[in-house]
Amino acid sequence: MGVNFNDHYHPLLLKQVPDGARTALEVGCGAGRFARLLARRGLEVEGVDADAGVIAAARAAGGGPRYRQVDVREARLADGHYDFISCVASLHPMPFETVLMLRRALAPGGVLVVLGLYPSRR
Repeated sequence: MGVNFNDHYHPLLLKQVPDGARTALEVGCGAGRFARLLARRGLEVEGVDADAGVIAAARAAGGGPRYRQVDVREARLADGHYDFISCVASLHPMPFETVLMLRRALAPGGVLVVLGLYPSRR
């Protein structure tokens, strides 16, 4: 398996988890590496991804998070539920309304982190 450049940002993203956070959602969780890091911090973590293959890999790896194969735009997230929501290289193909939906799913004082992509010039 090749290098996953998203892993480089995990320590920075973990610093954004608010004190006292209990629930987390990882959008586009892939094989669940970041979701497992959140779970190791004691959070109740839900990972969502539309790709059945990566959800199967995430479930096989275990580590505590709950995984759902679903496009986040169809996930029916409860308003005000999550203390922390992460989107690591997953929002770029989605309409901006997705960000508004995720904002509604945040609990008061919750944090939404978005790690985006930009086109490489080399």
